[in-house]
Amino acid sequence: MPLPKKEYYYSIDAAKFICALLVVAVHCMPFGYSEAFLIPNQIVRNYIARIAVPFFFVSSGYFYFKSNYCYDYKKDKERKFLSRFLFLYIFWCLVYFPMHIPGILNDPKGAAVGALKYLRDFVFIGGHIHLWYLSATVFAILVISALLEKNLSIERIFRYSLVLYFIGLLGQGYSFLLEPLKRYSIIKGFIDLYENVFVTTRNGLFKAFTFVSMGLILADHRDHLPKRTSLICLILSMAGFAGELLLVKHFSGRIENDYYISLLPAIFFFYRYISKIKLEPSDKYKTLRKSSTLIYFTHPWVKNVLGSVLKRVNSTLPNTCLLFILTVICCILLSMAVIKLSEIKGFKWLKKIY
Repeated sequence: MPLPKKEYYYSIDAAKFICALLVVAVHCMPFGYSEAFLIPNQIVRNYIARIAVPFFFVSSGYFYFKSNYCYDYKKDKERKFLSRFLFLYIFWCLVYFPMHIPGILNDPKGAAVGALKYLRDFVFIGGHIHLWYLSATVFAILVISALLEKNLSIERIFRYSLVLYFIGLLGQGYSFLLEPLKRYSIIKGFIDLYENVFVTTRNGLFKAFTFVSMGLILADHRDHLPKRTSLICLILSMAGFAGELLLVKHFSGRIENDYYISLLPAIFFFYRYISKIKLEPSDKYKTLRKSSTLIYFTHPWVKNVLGSVLKRVNSTLPNTCLLFILTVICCILLSMAVIKLSEIKGFKWLKKIY
């Protein structure tokens, strides 16, 4: 089967930029830390912003399998993609490693145990809070590629990923379903062992596998679902997501979970709708795509530095929306500066970090 013609998705680039800002909102209260803004913060961070990282996964899967088509799979393209993601992961883990040194040295069980915990996190959940996206994507691409090489159909791969996704939900908002089973020592022991080793189900196996597979599905299928239909389905899915969010909060008592059942159709139709929006060709969208990557990678550092500066000015300022606003502004300016600098001879190596 011939490869599809090269297309440009400027709307996806724009959406990536918005999603990067939503990730900042997840890690930095957009309305400040006042109890008066609890509900607005929850709506942005735990509802709207939850589409961001799954969107990145789907996008990675879509463009990877669109270029390395499943019917004409090339191992050299796989190695190139994985090498790039692994380089980004290791580089940014090194950038954020200084933040983890105090935790390693001051671990209650000693620095050696602290170092082992960091290594465990580096392998299984990411070298820093947001970098798991890179390692999880690498894992998902490896698994899907191996299954494609065994001639498994795309539909079967996606079905397998769905089974794992639903299992992973038991380690997230649906963990309350496991509580009655914990009275059995063998089940409780297994759960404790998993949590001690792997910590969370927010990883490549239980989450990224599904959304990257969704990207594969979208790259392979060329149906003609109208944009309006995608939008209607998106609105209905987001309404279902809102209902599920409240339901899970009622039973579990917590609202900060990374993924839900209704996120599956919501992300699917969100991606379909966005990809059908046609924008006039412009280099600014390419810049937005690069900027979104740098904003995603740099925002925790920028937030910490700004928090320290604001605290010196006034101890209450880091608890206001000013921290979020300044973090967004500084991340955008920093990303634009790095992009411009990377185009200058002698600094082109900077392109490797985004």
